[in-house]
Amino acid sequence: MRLVDTSAWIEWLIASPVGATVSANLPERTQWLVPTIVQLELAMWLTREAGEDKADQVIAFTETCVVADLDTAVGGGPLCPA
Repeated sequence: MRLVDTSAWIEWLIASPVGATVSANLPERTQWLVPTIVQLELAMWLTREAGEDKADQVIAFTETCVVADLDTAVGGGPLCPA
């Protein structure tokens, strides 16, 4: 499974040279991990840059991937105890 952060999503969506590299390394959707914070960041960026309709389309796409709810129950380690 591979987590794709917001900056990689943006590069992929704008089809930049970095986005082409990202695209070559994306797994199948069943192996593509999308944290809910990334969904939020994408929705905010896309609404600002491309409008609400485009944001809705991309968020719908993220729902076909593996969505990880990140909340206070996620933790572990010295800086983020469970």
